[in-house]
Amino acid sequence: MNPTALMSHATLTTERLRLEPQGIQHFDGPWEALGNEESRRLTGTHATFRPEQTRSHLGGLTGRHDRADWAIIRTEDESYLDV
Repeated sequence: MNPTALMSHATLTTERLRLEPQGIQHFDGPWEALGNEESRRLTGTHATFRPEQTRSHLGGLTGRHDRADWAIIRTEDESYLDV
């Protein structure tokens, strides 16, 4: 595997959705999901997080070569979609 393959993420757009590299600008969406019991169950999240931990995690995603994290945005109203 190319170790730099995941360092550059393109934004992918359809008529209704936009997938963009997730970052600190998306804080509200993941933070809300972390407080949603069903989202936590579906993702297997058992830990409790503080806002600063979530901001730090999101801020550290840029330039990672070992993972790609995406925000799913509904283009109609620019809302973050929780999966």
